[in-house]
Amino acid sequence: DAPAGRQAIGAFAEEYMRLDRIATQAKEPTQFPEYGPVLQAAMVRDMRETWETLAFDDRGSVLDLFSTTKVVANLPLAQLYGLDTTGLDATTYKVQSLPADGPRLGILGKPGFLSQFANQKEGSPTLRGKFMRDALLCTPIPPPPGDVITVLDDPPSDQPRTKRQRLEFHRTNPTCAGCHGLMDPLGLPLETFDAIGRLRTTDHGLPIDASGDFDGQPVADARDLGGVIAASPSVARCILSKYYAYALGYKERDVDGSVLNALSVTFEASGFKLRELVLHIVTHDAFASVAPQP
Repeated sequence: DAPAGRQAIGAFAEEYMRLDRIATQAKEPTQFPEYGPVLQAAMVRDMRETWETLAFDDRGSVLDLFSTTKVVANLPLAQLYGLDTTGLDATTYKVQSLPADGPRLGILGKPGFLSQFANQKEGSPTLRGKFMRDALLCTPIPPPPGDVITVLDDPPSDQPRTKRQRLEFHRTNPTCAGCHGLMDPLGLPLETFDAIGRLRTTDHGLPIDASGDFDGQPVADARDLGGVIAASPSVARCILSKYYAYALGYKERDVDGSVLNALSVTFEASGFKLRELVLHIVTHDAFASVAPQP
């Protein structure tokens, strides 16, 4: 409950969500003139404080992260969200709520997630889906073979195609289909957000089909995706595994299975409370003990 507790949750969020990438992501300056250090710093703060607020103020479930409408925004970030900017400037922040029926939901609808899994000009369903497959479902995707061309060709100016249509090649090419079939359906519901996480309704002038699939369950759009994830115990268990590895400082080993099974029982019994997860891990014998060495 000390300030360091909040900071510790924020630090995990920063590593887990890979927020260090935000400052390294260049964007096309003529297309996104607002994207710079002030907005980037706001994206990081918005994500960190959302995790901290949910854990300590709301005492919420880790799954609430995917259905929350809370944002922490300064002037440029509030403008990007389309929220009230009264009293805000580059250094003044305010906690606000997104519209209850709006297109964004949870941390996957935040520019702090959407902007980093994108290229300079547009979002990337593949990169967004790859992160989700690893971070939410604990099934990492291997790198593509070295001889595979991963760059999508730009369509002719007189024959516009959406990103979904351009990705269809990867999902039908036998060399690519296996991995892209695991990544793209997760990321396609987020196609309504561009390379900095700004809402859009068309792609190259064509309407966006934001349907997709999460772990075998069809979803209609980004909002539906957030709701499905927020009801997924398997996501909660994956985050347990990720936090356990973060707290102990090493990747999960076979010998950790019994500990994780025990922690999973107490975590679920708590209602998947994020604050309780931290307490359960750091008070477990595995956190304070060293395994016998050969």
